[in-house]
Amino acid sequence: MAGQGAAADSRWDHLLERLDGRIDHMAQVFLNQVGDLPDYRDGRVAEADLRRTATGTFTMLVEALRSGGQDAEDHLLAAATDLGPRRARAGIPLDSLLSAVRLDFTIAWAELMDLAGTRDAAVLAQHALDVWHVVDRYTQRLHEHYLEERVQMAQEESGARHEFVARLFAPEPLSAADLARIGTALALNPTATLQVAAGTGATATTLRALVTRARRRPPVDLYEAAGHVYVLGRDLGPHVNGVACGLVRDVPGLAGVRPAAALAAALARVATERDTAPLDVTTAWHLLARAELTRAGLDLGAYLDRALAACREPERERLVETARTYLATGSVSDTAATLFCHRNTILNRMARFTQLTGLDLTVPAQAARVHVAWSPRTPSP
Repeated sequence: MAGQGAAADSRWDHLLERLDGRIDHMAQVFLNQVGDLPDYRDGRVAEADLRRTATGTFTMLVEALRSGGQDAEDHLLAAATDLGPRRARAGIPLDSLLSAVRLDFTIAWAELMDLAGTRDAAVLAQHALDVWHVVDRYTQRLHEHYLEERVQMAQEESGARHEFVARLFAPEPLSAADLARIGTALALNPTATLQVAAGTGATATTLRALVTRARRRPPVDLYEAAGHVYVLGRDLGPHVNGVACGLVRDVPGLAGVRPAAALAAALARVATERDTAPLDVTTAWHLLARAELTRAGLDLGAYLDRALAACREPERERLVETARTYLATGSVSDTAATLFCHRNTILNRMARFTQLTGLDLTVPAQAARVHVAWSPRTPSP
């Protein structure tokens, strides 16, 4: 039996010796067939690279399959360690790479079958497991190092992308050429209409999580500074709906990102935990105005409180109710209908309000002061 085993090994090595003479032929067959794979058809990998790699792989495979070819198998695995990252850098998808690898071994086995005679069936059957062992280890090593390289590439891309985003939000001036480079790096048209959202505290945490899930379709980028988290993208609606952040829509290109970020941050600062949607200039301009005026030392709400303190509480409540309703409707008739009062009653109350405060609700500029003063809440200065 030992003699039969030695004879089988000798015959196997003889087949491999003959297979070694077909290396160049197998490499050409590989080149002919790998071109049918879409991701190899477009020239991402040069033909010279493909030929060189195929020739080397077939050579090392033959040596690894010989009796006692452990050193050669180690060389083959080292080649897989190198090939995985190279194909990752070339932009070859993993599925396409594995399909190309399967071609290598399919071609080699087909050539062995062609070289073998009828009496070699037992030899092929005996060594089929050896072939599978080498193929499996090679594929696993390739797969592992391909994925490791993709992780490294993603980290590099993220770092480089973050640098460009940081430049966009930083205070240093940017030229048109700078904006063009940033647009290229972020895959954004420099003149495209963009959106910027901002948040602090718990909202910032929510925005971070949303951006992590949103990348990269459509592209969404994150920037953090001075306790604020900023999000930049073409359409942030699907990502920030239900989030009490500041949101600036219709940002006129990359050049408008910085002022938009400042506005978004200001809107974020007037948001409270009671808010269940983004605050923008349309819905929260009065809150922002009150916050900024209060910071400047002008508290319109306190002024109205002092002016209305001259009347008793029941009258004050009626005047405030009438003024708020009129501001919401802009119509005396609608205000009367809402409050179930006669039109003249509403007019009398509005006249009394003007007498006490000096502000005529029918004059838009003066009504705006009341609207700002009576914002639903007083933001923190």
